[in-house]
Amino acid sequence: MFIHLVLVTYKGEPDAAFHQTIHAYCDRIAATLSGVRSYDYCVNLVDLPGAHTHAIVAAYDSVDAYRGYYKSTLHDELKSFMMDQVRSHLVFDFDTSLRAIGAPFDAAKISQLVSGLSSLRGKVY
Repeated sequence: MFIHLVLVTYKGEPDAAFHQTIHAYCDRIAATLSGVRSYDYCVNLVDLPGAHTHAIVAAYDSVDAYRGYYKSTLHDELKSFMMDQVRSHLVFDFDTSLRAIGAPFDAAKISQLVSGLSSLRGKVY
């Protein structure tokens, strides 16, 4: 399973309609795009200094399913809607089938995953 995390801090506190629109996009993405297992918009429950306040947490069947999402018009629309309000964000992507750092791993599988993502490198989520 491929996981896509986008941690977000807003410039100010967006209104309820803003958050409702993001939730509606999440529901549409999860319901309509192939290979999307889940797509959620969450608030950070712990208020620590410097911590991001919200996150998009998405799970895909594979890196190919993520690529399909990334190239979709829904992704572009959501990104366009959110980015004017975003002060900072951090993206973290990983595949749960790969072993934890320091554990034995399959080098061929990692190489295949990295080569599959190379066309997306350097682009904003």
